Parts: sequence; C-alpha cells; structure tokens
Amino acid sequence: MTNDRTQARLLPSIVRLSLGALLIISPWVWGYAQQRMPAASAILSGTIIARLGLSGNSRLRE
Repeated sequence: MTNDRTQARLLPSIVRLSLGALLIISPWVWGYAQQRMPAASAILSGTIIARLGLSGNSRLRE
C-alpha cells in the first residue's frame, strides 16, 4: 500500500533516476564520447545520481 508520504518520496527518486540516465547517455547523444574527460565525467556523475535515485526507492523494513 502506498500512502501520501511514500508517493511524495517516489517522485524525486524517479526524477533523479531519469536525470542520471540522461547524463549517462549524453556523451553519445551530443557526440563527445571520444573526448575522455568530459565523457567520463558525465558517465560517473550520471551513475552517482542514478544510484541516489534508486536508493531512494528502497528502504529497510522490519
């Protein structure tokens, strides 16, 4: 069951996950995948943001 608190926490997590995924694929979309540092920075930061989005969806239960 979902309550208001769960739904309020779900939307920011989905937004973080989506933005992280966009950052991960951005080097190929914008054509700078051959440049090592900008591409690595986008992939690394996208991975971190996506992981934060995923961690917001899971919680420990008793």
